[in-house]
Amino acid sequence: MIDLASFSKDSLRSAAALALIVVVKANADMVPIDDGELQAITGQSGVSLALELDINVQDSNEDGLVDLNGQNFQTIANCGTGDFSSGTPGSCRLALSFANRSNEWLVLKDYYGSLRVDNLYLDGGYLSDAANATSSYDPNKFLASDGTTCLVDPSGNDCGSSGAPPAYFDDLAAIVISMPGVYDGVQFTPASYNSSTGQSTGYDSLEMGLTIGGMSVEYGSNGYLQNNLGSFIGIKIGDNNSPYAGADIQGRAYVFGF
Repeated sequence: MIDLASFSKDSLRSAAALALIVVVKANADMVPIDDGELQAITGQSGVSLALELDINVQDSNEDGLVDLNGQNFQTIANCGTGDFSSGTPGSCRLALSFANRSNEWLVLKDYYGSLRVDNLYLDGGYLSDAANATSSYDPNKFLASDGTTCLVDPSGNDCGSSGAPPAYFDDLAAIVISMPGVYDGVQFTPASYNSSTGQSTGYDSLEMGLTIGGMSVEYGSNGYLQNNLGSFIGIKIGDNNSPYAGADIQGRAYVFGF
């Protein structure tokens, strides 16, 4: 058994992102680390994540960046043609079939885009680090379905009162999810927009570019393959400077369980 009371608060904070530790020996099975070895382990700075979702676009050199064709994404073959009435389906489409609507398909045509999330951090911390205003505290959020048992308190008795959380709340460990803004390679900098030139910089915490060239309802058992009824609407999300529309996101969220 690991005695968490023997850990300092700082060492717990640095190691909170460590979910599972194993030792792998050459040509041997994995074995657990004993309590003494575990107490000697520390972690630093959490985890930095970058996520990307690409739909029907190319990354020819596999560098993790979508190929561009001017201010547009380089799509896969036979995509982005803008042909919605020839009867020949394009290669990039998304067809949706709904319950109780047999042989009817909502078909998104010339459907392509990319979503990127940069500088998303996961770390460990304590609720005392959050520095929240206690005036917004509502103890009812932490009560069981019986309306009296406090799910957070091991004794089940103390959830505090409205505007006054119990003292032990400060010592509750949490996963910290944060987005500190835009990193220029040296430091995090604020985003900016020049209204005279129409140029923006730094809005890349979240970037999204999406094109749905056309949309229609197609009929038949293979309606998802059809291009008979043209289009009644199209959608495009982008920016004047780039096929991506960007957002600068800054903030932290503390996630804890009981």
